[in-house]
Amino acid sequence: MHLLQYAQKTFAIPLDELPLTEADLCLLNELAYLPLDDIAEDHRGFARGISAAQIYQEFVTDSTLRTNWFLATNQRLQLLKMVATSPRFAALRFFHYRAHLDATEQVQFAALTLVVSGVFRQVVFRGTDDSLIGWKEDFHLAAQKDIPSQLLAVNYLEDNLKQAASTPIYVTGHSKGGHLAVFATAAQPQELERRVESVLAFDAPGFIEAFLKNPGYLRLLPKIRDFIPEDSIVGRLMFRKTQQEVVASGGIGLMQHSVFFWQIDETGTFIPKDATTSASERVAKVTGEWLTRHAPEDIEKVVDACFDLAMGEGYGSLLDIGIKVLPFIQLMRAKTAELEPETAELVSRLADDYMQLWKEQKKAEKQQIKESRAVPAWLAAPPKFPQKLLVQQATKTGVPLSLQKLLERDAARAKKKPGA
Repeated sequence: MHLLQYAQKTFAIPLDELPLTEADLCLLNELAYLPLDDIAEDHRGFARGISAAQIYQEFVTDSTLRTNWFLATNQRLQLLKMVATSPRFAALRFFHYRAHLDATEQVQFAALTLVVSGVFRQVVFRGTDDSLIGWKEDFHLAAQKDIPSQLLAVNYLEDNLKQAASTPIYVTGHSKGGHLAVFATAAQPQELERRVESVLAFDAPGFIEAFLKNPGYLRLLPKIRDFIPEDSIVGRLMFRKTQQEVVASGGIGLMQHSVFFWQIDETGTFIPKDATTSASERVAKVTGEWLTRHAPEDIEKVVDACFDLAMGEGYGSLLDIGIKVLPFIQLMRAKTAELEPETAELVSRLADDYMQLWKEQKKAEKQQIKESRAVPAWLAAPPKFPQKLLVQQATKTGVPLSLQKLLERDAARAKKKPGA
């Protein structure tokens, strides 16, 4: 079953009867994606806490909160309703909502803390919203560049850990949020990091190779749960040392990035898969090689050029682009040609190189499949037993008469000399 089906079955069971599960943490993590800015502004950033029921009431009565299709999805609104009305999370309260979006600083960041007093605390880092600023910041990770959200995440988690009561603390995030959850926890002083029960990353990109030697990251590895769907794309980017847990998903391709397609059993445990798909493996191999082959400064220059073109034409979000996709692509092609010759050539070269790597990997996979399907020569060769012996054996084992006649005919033909 998928996660919302799990919620329908399980949210009626109090936490003292069924302890918190990985499915619960994954579902609650999605609440941080809701557009909470206006509500938080009216309630001082949830400094004193606000109930899930009150949050739900705000979304019911104020239709403007539901206009952001990327954040206020139907699944998240259904989830909010179930959380707000469930015996399981009746005591859940939202605390310390922080959001920062700034084009000048090139930062998109949001975090939220969810608390059931005396039971658990969950620090959630939001993934990328639909703003182009946020996506540009994400692509800077590929350029091996520190992003502003990382520092904001470190500070947010440090303040949280210093104030937290002595209950289990979970740090979670989906997509870029999962990256920030791991990064922020690894950067904490050891005495604060010890307070974290575990870190859960859901289909999150990895890190630059240098980060894999970070002492805090190495110390944190036993606490990290790194989940990806079987057709993962985002979760295969960059580098990591964790053993990723592959989860069955009902979605296709990039749709699997949404956790609402992920499959769960009745105990709240993700249904595992033995391995990711060939498409997911291709993304990991091609992207890893591409990042290794090109200088970080070249990648950063290409990212900045492409996003600056889009934002310079008035596009601010994925929603702006989604309204008229084809005109956007046509415009970007025309605008790329207007770049300085050196930058235009760099954009074209890096794009062509990625496509070439993709084609080469696809060709290698096809050849591998072809070779695996080929019948071995020893199996394809005709048997060396005399036909008469085969006929006799068939008769003894009760082979159908029609097949016996066929074998007898072949045996007779074998006795004839060439040209007879």
